[in-house]
Amino acid sequence: MTSPLQRASVLQAPSDQLPELLRAWQDLRHPRIADLVDRVSARLLEKQKPIRGKTVPDRVQAVVAVCATNDPLEVGRVLASEWPGTWQHALPMLKAIIALPDDPRVARELARQLDANRYYVATAWNFYFPLLQRINELGDVRQHALLAAQRGRTKSYYADSETRALEEAAARPQLRLVNPPLSVEDLAALELLEAPYAGERSREKTTRKTAEELLEDIYENPTDLGARAVYGDWLTENGDPRGELIALQLGAPSEKSQRKQDALIKKHWKQWLGPIADLFVQAPIFEAGFPVVGRLETSLRWREDDALIRLLSHRAWCTIRTIDAVWDSDDELLAFVKHPNLKSLREVGGVSPSSLPLLAAAKAPLSTIRLDRGEPLPFARFARFARFAPGALKGLAKLERLSMRASVLDRVAAGLVPLVELEVEIEGPLHTRWPWLEAMPVQELKLRRFEGVVQLKRAQPGGPFTIAHLLSPERVDLLLRELPTTITSVISDGVPRAAVPKQALARLLQRFPALARGELPFFEEIQRPQFEQVTLWLTGMALLDEAKLAPLWKIFTEGFGIEFDSCDAHDEVELELGAEPVVKLATWANDKRCRKLFLKLRGTKSEFSLHRDRMAYTNACLPLVDSARFFSALEALVEFAQPLYLRVVRGRQTVTIEHMSEFPAQREALGALLGG
Repeated sequence: MTSPLQRASVLQAPSDQLPELLRAWQDLRHPRIADLVDRVSARLLEKQKPIRGKTVPDRVQAVVAVCATNDPLEVGRVLASEWPGTWQHALPMLKAIIALPDDPRVARELARQLDANRYYVATAWNFYFPLLQRINELGDVRQHALLAAQRGRTKSYYADSETRALEEAAARPQLRLVNPPLSVEDLAALELLEAPYAGERSREKTTRKTAEELLEDIYENPTDLGARAVYGDWLTENGDPRGELIALQLGAPSEKSQRKQDALIKKHWKQWLGPIADLFVQAPIFEAGFPVVGRLETSLRWREDDALIRLLSHRAWCTIRTIDAVWDSDDELLAFVKHPNLKSLREVGGVSPSSLPLLAAAKAPLSTIRLDRGEPLPFARFARFARFAPGALKGLAKLERLSMRASVLDRVAAGLVPLVELEVEIEGPLHTRWPWLEAMPVQELKLRRFEGVVQLKRAQPGGPFTIAHLLSPERVDLLLRELPTTITSVISDGVPRAAVPKQALARLLQRFPALARGELPFFEEIQRPQFEQVTLWLTGMALLDEAKLAPLWKIFTEGFGIEFDSCDAHDEVELELGAEPVVKLATWANDKRCRKLFLKLRGTKSEFSLHRDRMAYTNACLPLVDSARFFSALEALVEFAQPLYLRVVRGRQTVTIEHMSEFPAQREALGALLGG
């Protein structure tokens, strides 16, 4: 009686061979037969269309329907389908797959899903329990290495607490699996079936060697972008999506390119990082196809004494430049900083202030350290955190930037090495700590209060801080209060003027006696004389018209003597009118979506509204510098705009002209209002 392997060996078509190979594997569970099933299935999959659906539930439903046929020729298509983003959507798909007849392809895919750790919420055990149970039932010896590796990985809190025991239980039966012996006839049939794929196996070995060599070139020289380009070309030729990411990130940036990069990273980053992916809270930042910046899990929770050593041995760390974490101990921090695979590491966050001497003693080659700015140190630990002796941090010779809370300034100050930049999180009044700040050997000082940031610079080394650069529009008023009185210049090119409260600007003149006002971009707003304002209400005009802007601007400047410098348009932040205000306004007049504009003169109450609707009320607030000039300008405005209604308000006095035919008769009343 011939065996399934022998029957398969006389068949020519892969579609005919596959069912017989599956029967042979179900009888023998031999890994060589399983590998052959994978190869035959992959060749058939090249000619099959993927399973699709308009929505995720539709795709899952389509997969379930295909599984219900129990057709071995369709299993490859099922397993090539993308898994949903949540375990709840994935569970029906999993149930349909584990209900299929015993198949090594299913065992391999389930093991891959376990390795991917795709679902890491508290209830995900509902997904992983049946998955692990089915892996054990299938008994594919090839999955032993991957299942055993799960025991050395640190995953999310929920994965560790809920599925860790399941994984360890799944690994134990795998240890008892052995390769069954093959008869002479089956071995001959198997070799005959493997022959057509000998070239593929040879190419795979060569490919694997080439990939490892190119990858090692990158890990040996993390800054060599040429090595990454070569590796990217090789990946693209072999159909690996990481090659596309490398090409995109080495190419010219664009919005379309960025969207594609984000999609590739979201889908593949865990696969690219391998076992160390479980340590990251979310996808790290990639540059030229490799991770450079990442935040580690809140607690690293090493399960075994050598778990950290095993994880740090992965070469994927070689390109990482920045790590943020809440370090459980100094030993963990030093293990990362000192490990040779972290050769590119230059920036570390979440460091306890008391850990700085240890980093200095280890001569850590860090350029940036961010001290923990979260919860204050526990009282007992803070009490042991003594003031550093002068030069205590001399071992940090490459340190350029340090970030800390203001509460630890006095303890750290004496031990600091000269820095390019010191960043301080302000927790309360800062005036008592200015002696420490002034004495610190830093070129630039950043003060941060929540989202607000101001950068201070010295005019000369060792001198006082004299230049303040506002870097964000948040908390500007609070930040200005904390600055030293030695400030001579305030720069705000990165902050919209509207974000700076006028009260704060006014206080600048009092707080900073040495302020070089010529260097203050918004000084003119503080110094503008405040004139009495006259309010106008007009209707029957459509002044948001390109043809009317130039003559109207002439009335403003030559008549009323006012040059508006900004405008509010389309509910956006104040916009500069610049040197050519009429041209700037014309762009809005030609934008049909813009229904109104408000012209403004910063530092005053002066404004004038322009509307597209002819019957909209135009309100204006104009300075009364000279009564005769104002009255003459008002007449010019009325003659130009031809309003149907006019109302003039000065203080508590009002003149209302319901019909403009009455304007000549009301000239005397208007003159009295404006001149009185």
